[in-house]
Amino acid sequence: MGYCAETAFTRKPNYRYLNSPISVTFSIVFISLSSFFFIRCKAWKFCHVLHKLLREGHPLCIQHSLRHRGQLTELGKLWGHLNDGYGLCIKQYSKLLVTKLNFHDRNGRFPGSLVLNRGELEQIAANDINMYFQLAVEMFDYLDDVIALQATSECSLNVIFPHKILIFSP
Repeated sequence: MGYCAETAFTRKPNYRYLNSPISVTFSIVFISLSSFFFIRCKAWKFCHVLHKLLREGHPLCIQHSLRHRGQLTELGKLWGHLNDGYGLCIKQYSKLLVTKLNFHDRNGRFPGSLVLNRGELEQIAANDINMYFQLAVEMFDYLDDVIALQATSECSLNVIFPHKILIFSP
């Protein structure tokens, strides 16, 4: 298990090939993509593609993926013990994905992209100040994981790819 070539990591997944996984049942896609768990570069790309599917895929992707939170946690444990660039990043990325799934499990009316207009937000919170506070706390917890992933990626992967800038979206 050596390091992956720079192009294997830095090259974004070809989103043209993501159209078929979005249209297929999510469980089948998850199981077929989970064969990449044992290759560092592929596990990182799997997390990236899964995050993209959760953000921009069909609304049922989130619901169908809730039952796979254990597998994502195990993925993080599998690679988290390594102190190299990919191991810590995969651990942090899987933690972010589990946090995202937990957020959507508790707040099922939020879309994967987290984009709402003011009317939808008022309808979800029912103009209750306590509900707004709870949503703000959960959003900050979620953003803490995004920032932690960004920091881990900058520290860990700059050793492997010193000239690359990594930016993550919620």
